[in-house]
Amino acid sequence: MLFTKMNFRELKNGALRYLLLFLVIALGITLVVGLGASADSITTTVEEYAEKNYLEDGNFSVMDPLTESQINDAENEGLMLEPQFYVDMHQEDNSVIRIYQNRSKVNLVELDEGKQSADGNEIVLEKQYAKEHDLKVHSVIEVGGIQFIVVGIGSVPDYDKVLRNVTDMLAEAENFGVGFVTDSAYDQLKVSDKASGEEYSYSYILNESNTQKALKDYLQDIEDLNLTNFVPMANNPRIMASVEDVEVNKIFSMYFGVVYMLLMSYVISVFMSHNIEKNSRVIGTLYSMGHSKKTLLKGFLVVPFIVVLAGGVLGTGLGFLLIKPLGADAIEEFSFPVVQNVYSVGLILYGVVLPVIVTLIINYAILNKRLSAEPLRLIKKQRKQVKTSRINLRRLSFNNKFRIRQLIREKRSNVTLFLGLFFAIFLMVFGITVYTGITNFANDLGKDVPYNYMYILKYPPDDIPAGAAEGFAKTLDSYCVYADGDMSVTLQGISRGDKYFDLEFDGNENEIIISSSVASKFQWKKGDSVTLTDTIENKNYNFTVKDITQYGYGLYVFMDINAMRNLFDQSETFYNTLMSDGELVIEGDRVSSIITAADIELTGEKYLESMMDAVIVLLVVSIIIFIVIMFLLIKMIIDKSTFSISLLKVLGYHEKNVKKLYLGSNFYTVLVTGVIAVPVSKALVDIVFPYMVYNVAGSFNTAFIVIEYLMIAGIILASYFVSSLILQRYLKKVELAEILKERE
Repeated sequence: MLFTKMNFRELKNGALRYLLLFLVIALGITLVVGLGASADSITTTVEEYAEKNYLEDGNFSVMDPLTESQINDAENEGLMLEPQFYVDMHQEDNSVIRIYQNRSKVNLVELDEGKQSADGNEIVLEKQYAKEHDLKVHSVIEVGGIQFIVVGIGSVPDYDKVLRNVTDMLAEAENFGVGFVTDSAYDQLKVSDKASGEEYSYSYILNESNTQKALKDYLQDIEDLNLTNFVPMANNPRIMASVEDVEVNKIFSMYFGVVYMLLMSYVISVFMSHNIEKNSRVIGTLYSMGHSKKTLLKGFLVVPFIVVLAGGVLGTGLGFLLIKPLGADAIEEFSFPVVQNVYSVGLILYGVVLPVIVTLIINYAILNKRLSAEPLRLIKKQRKQVKTSRINLRRLSFNNKFRIRQLIREKRSNVTLFLGLFFAIFLMVFGITVYTGITNFANDLGKDVPYNYMYILKYPPDDIPAGAAEGFAKTLDSYCVYADGDMSVTLQGISRGDKYFDLEFDGNENEIIISSSVASKFQWKKGDSVTLTDTIENKNYNFTVKDITQYGYGLYVFMDINAMRNLFDQSETFYNTLMSDGELVIEGDRVSSIITAADIELTGEKYLESMMDAVIVLLVVSIIIFIVIMFLLIKMIIDKSTFSISLLKVLGYHEKNVKKLYLGSNFYTVLVTGVIAVPVSKALVDIVFPYMVYNVAGSFNTAFIVIEYLMIAGIILASYFVSSLILQRYLKKVELAEILKERE
C-alpha cells in the first residue's frame, strides 16, 4: 500500500515527464511495429497469392511459335506450359499497355473488383495503371482504335513490379501497364498499326525432376527453334520484388527498435535514480524500519514498468492500425491484391514484452546500486561528492567555473543527454543522407546516359541502321556482399571508337571496364579479378577490372565487342543492341524493348518522389526525440538544483544570469554532441545505406557537401532553441522560498 501511494504520487507529480516518455516510447514502437507488420502483411499476401495463382518458375521467348507437338512434348517432360503472347499497344497519351490473352494455367489474374473479360469489347487492367489513369470498372478506354469497357481491375503475380523492360529500374504506372482481353480481341489488336511486334512468350512451372538448365538445354536442342530469351524466376526483377523491398525495411526497423529501447530504458533509469535521490530520507527511514532492498527495488520498478508497458501496448496497437499507411510506399509502387493484415505473435512480443524486459533489466542494474547506500546516508541526503576542486579553473570567470563544475556534477545526466541527442542526430543524418543519395542518383542518371535511344533486339537486322552504334549485351551474375547473394549485371560489348562510350580496350577477352554503379555495388576496384557467372549454363567467366567509368544507370560492365563475340562463340558481326540519337526504323517484331534517355531521367525523378515521405518521417521523428530528450533531462537537472537556483536568486542574481549558468552550458553540450555525432553518424550511415538499397540497380553518391552540413546544423540549433525556450519557463518558476524547504 505504501509503495502504491508513492508510485501514484510520483506519476501525478511527474505527469508531464512520464507522459512525454510514454508518448516517445509509443512513437518509436509504432514505427517499428508498423513497418514490421506491414512487411509481414505484404509478404504473406504476395506469397499466398503467388501460390494460389500459379506463379511461373520462369518464361522464355522464341522467334516463331511452338507447334502443338512441341508443346505436348514439353509437357510430357513434366512442365506446365502456357503460351502468354503479348503485343505492346501505344496509347494517345504516350503510355503503353501490354495486351495478353486471358490466362488459364499460369500467372492467373487476381481481381480486386469486377470480372474477367468475356466479350470482344471487354478488358481487364492492371490496378496501378488503372489508378494512375483514373480508370474504373465500367470506364471506357480506346486501345488500338477499338473501344473497350473496363470490366475488371486487378494484378498478376508475374508483374509484381510492373516493368516494361526487365532492365528498367522503377515501375512507372503512368507510362506502362498490362491488360487482358479475349482471344478474338487479341487477334484484332495484334494487327493494329498501334501495336508493336508480337512477342511469342511462354511461361512454365517445373516439376520436381526438372531444372532450369535442363529445360534450356531441351529447348535449344529442338530443331528449328530459335530461343530469343530465357528468364528464370530468380532472374526476373518483376517477380516478388515487393517482398524483397519490405523485408529490407523490416530488418532495419527491428535493429532500430532494439537500439531505441536500450536508449529509452537508460533515460528512464536516470529519472528513477533522481526519484531515489529525491526520496532518500523516506528510503532511509524504510530501511531503518526493516524493509528489505528487494522490496524497495520492486516498488521503484513499478513506474518504469507502467510507463513502458503502456507505451508498448499503445505503440503496438497503433503500429497494427497503421499497417497500410506505413506500407503505402510499397502498396503504391508494386502491384498485388488488397493487403490482408497479419498480426504476428512475434511482433506483439517485440512491441509489448521486449521493451518491458529491457527496461526492467537496465533499471534493476542501476537502481540496485543506488539503493545500496547506508540508511543513515540516505536519511541525511548525503550525496556522493564529485570532486571538482582538483581541476585548475583559477583563470576562468565565475560563470565558466560554475558551468564546468555543474557539468561534472551532473555527468550521468549529461552522458544520457549526449546519447539521446546522438541518437536523434543519427536519424537526422540518416534522413539527409537518403535525400542526398537519391537526389545525386536522379541527377546522375540524366548526365550519364550518352544516347537518346537504346534498342534491345530479339534478332538484329542484317544491316545496321544509319546513325546507330551496335552493341552486344548479355546478363550474368556475381556475388554482392550487400545482397548476401548473386546480383545480375549486364556485360555490354562496345565497338572501338564507339561514339557513345569512349572506352579503350586492348582486345583482351579477360579485361573489362566497369561502371561506377558496379564499382559501388560490388566494391570492385581497378586491378581486381572478378567472376561473372552464367547461372543457366552453370559457367564462370573470370575477368580483370581494367578501369572504372562514370555510368550510374543500371549495373553495366563493358568489354570489347569482338573479344566478347569470341568469348561467347558468336559470329564476327553479331549484335543485339543498338544505340542512337534519334528513333530508328526497325521492324517491330525484331525489337524486344526500347530504353530512352527521357524514361531514364524520369525514373530518377520518380524514385526521389517515392522516397520523400520516408525522409520527412525520419527528420520529424529525430526532431521530436531531440526536443523531448533535451527538455526532460535538463528539466530534471533544474529540479535537482532548485536549492542552488533559489539561493542564487536570493543573493540577487538576475533571471538572465541564472539562465546563463544553468542553461547556457547546455549549448556547449549540444555543440560537442553535434561535432562528434554528425561525422560518426555519417560514417555509420554510409556503411548501412548500401544494404538498404541493395536491390536497386544503381549507385548512390551519399557524399555531403557544405549545404548538407549546414542543413543538419540548422535543424540541431532550431531544436535546441525550441527546447531552451520551453525550459526557461520552468527556470522562472523556481521560487525564493525553495531555499527554506531544503533546511533540516
